[in-house]
Amino acid sequence: MPTTRHRRRSLLALGFLVPALMTLAACGSSSKPAAARPTTTARLQIVSPAANEVTGSNIDLKLDLIGARIVQQTSGPLSPTEGHIHVSVDGKLVSMAYGTEQPVTGLTPGSHLVQAEFVATDHAPFKNRVVAAVMFTVGP
Repeated sequence: MPTTRHRRRSLLALGFLVPALMTLAACGSSSKPAAARPTTTARLQIVSPAANEVTGSNIDLKLDLIGARIVQQTSGPLSPTEGHIHVSVDGKLVSMAYGTEQPVTGLTPGSHLVQAEFVATDHAPFKNRVVAAVMFTVGP
């Protein structure tokens, strides 16, 4: 019969061994790959504001989506030609746009980066990310 000390050592070793084995299994060639993301041929351009434009604190973001269409979230398989647009300002998500025009309000004076990304209907990016970005300045 194992002693208490022996049991503690075994439990301690097991506590290190299990995570190590799980890590090795995840890295090994026998692990299952994550669900494949679809690729798309869509392109996205920011029409307004223009690069380096000086604007007011409210802008009308205008986008051009080429080779795909904007749809509401749907169930079923993902389509490489359907999705919507996530809009970020200075790295913070400000909207999920279901159109190519989006008001962005309350910007502070100074330089800003607006980024738009065409994403699949499940809100995750396509395998080949479709991103457009532009720097502009809000005047005093």
